[in-house]
Amino acid sequence: MGTQLVLLAALGASLLAVMALADTKSAGFKLSDLKKPVVVTADNFDQLVEAEIPVLLVVSKADTFEGDKELAKELEALARVGVLNKESQKDLIASKKLDVDNAQFFVKAFGKDTFAPHESLESGKEAATASNPQRVITISDGKEIEPFLGGAIAETRLPIFLFHDKEEVPPVLAKVSLWMHDHFVFAHVPKPTEALLTGLGLPADVTPALLAMIPQLDKQATPQGGIGFQGAQYNREHFGPMKFKNLMKWLGQVRMEMTKSGFYDRKVEKDTPKADQPAKAASVKSVPLFEYTADTPDACAEGKLGLCVFGILDGSPLNDAKEQQLEVLREVQNKPANKGRVLHFMWVDLTCHPTFGEAFDVTMDNVPTVVAVTPKKGAYAKLFGAFESSKIGGFIGGVLSGKNRITAFPEGTTTAPVISAEVNCTAVHESMMPIETDDLDMDDIMSEMAAEAEQEKEAQEKAFAELEDQAADVEMEEKRRKAAAEAAKMNKISNKKRSKKNKKKKKKSKKSKEEL
Repeated sequence: MGTQLVLLAALGASLLAVMALADTKSAGFKLSDLKKPVVVTADNFDQLVEAEIPVLLVVSKADTFEGDKELAKELEALARVGVLNKESQKDLIASKKLDVDNAQFFVKAFGKDTFAPHESLESGKEAATASNPQRVITISDGKEIEPFLGGAIAETRLPIFLFHDKEEVPPVLAKVSLWMHDHFVFAHVPKPTEALLTGLGLPADVTPALLAMIPQLDKQATPQGGIGFQGAQYNREHFGPMKFKNLMKWLGQVRMEMTKSGFYDRKVEKDTPKADQPAKAASVKSVPLFEYTADTPDACAEGKLGLCVFGILDGSPLNDAKEQQLEVLREVQNKPANKGRVLHFMWVDLTCHPTFGEAFDVTMDNVPTVVAVTPKKGAYAKLFGAFESSKIGGFIGGVLSGKNRITAFPEGTTTAPVISAEVNCTAVHESMMPIETDDLDMDDIMSEMAAEAEQEKEAQEKAFAELEDQAADVEMEEKRRKAAAEAAKMNKISNKKRSKKNKKKKKKSKKSKEEL
């Protein structure tokens, strides 16, 4: 059954009318950066190389050069303009083997990962822009529309039409096609006939008009047995003139709505190598597994190509299985099936970075586990299952092939959170460790305790003896006191009797004298 184009509603009642009122934040990268020169350093060099977009590198004695801002605006979205300071970046220049003594301009062509020297700025500009592929299809006959729509849906990409009155592909459409190729297929219809427009249900004076064709996949098939489409027209009143930045915002909004609807669930990840692309697959670089920290903020930055594979672990010394878990991740990374895939393997210590896990609803109860992030789509997927090489490998393959459902990041977020530099993992780990004691022999400890107990017993016995002696002394003193008192009493009685006897003797003696 063919794909039949049917405009189910008038453009004024577009399915995406509500989109015009929504936030138009573009996803995956900052649009404003595309028309600014970037100062090249060791921190961002690899990111520039890995991006598909061409890079025109200008060697300078400073972080700027005359006309750098104007050049970046001229090449907006067609190529990035990089400034390489040969005074401050000597180590980088040496490590990348750039012959800056014999060339001032270098170009990384579209999709390449190496820089080639150029004699002049003009030749560098031409080489950079000429390397961009032509991704806009020209439709000159109404019969070509149906195959175009069918092919787009088969690739799980949304068809975009531009009806205009010129022969050549508009530069702005060529630009957006470079950046939104993964989610949209672009076609321009130059100088469309009145019959073509009316046959599509469009007014004859509609040009220029940009339409996103929304497939009605959940609706009943058309009478001809095909898929129905509803046209959603670009709204100039809300988004402004058809300039690159405005079109990117509109397409970003369309992509977000179609993602919510589940349209892209069946999408095949473009980073997955095809059987007829062995050369390209072999050229993909692979960085060994590393720890994601505050020192690697660009490891999964906005707009980064490929898939960031995060192993989330208990990285503390208390986890005896940490090395085995890291080895599982290395084994997955080195699987033959992953050769040629753009995969970035890293791991996160959840014990000192719990906020990283919160972004994916992962706690210490869930580790070890794996989270796959696709910065270009602003989405992620979580592993549900055992932390085993085969399970993780199948999970990654499912994410790349579209079999595993991915979840869009919350509004305002497009990739994994950056690790805070304020967290001291060493201090966190130390606080988790049990309090250590001196490593003494148990016999020594028991002997020491027994000696202390014996000393305490002797001290107590001595104290008791002293108390007994004191009590005995008190008792003896009391007895002596009582004995003395009793003796004194007896002496007093005795003295009293003696006194009476003496008185009697004196009286008798006196009487005798008187008788004489």
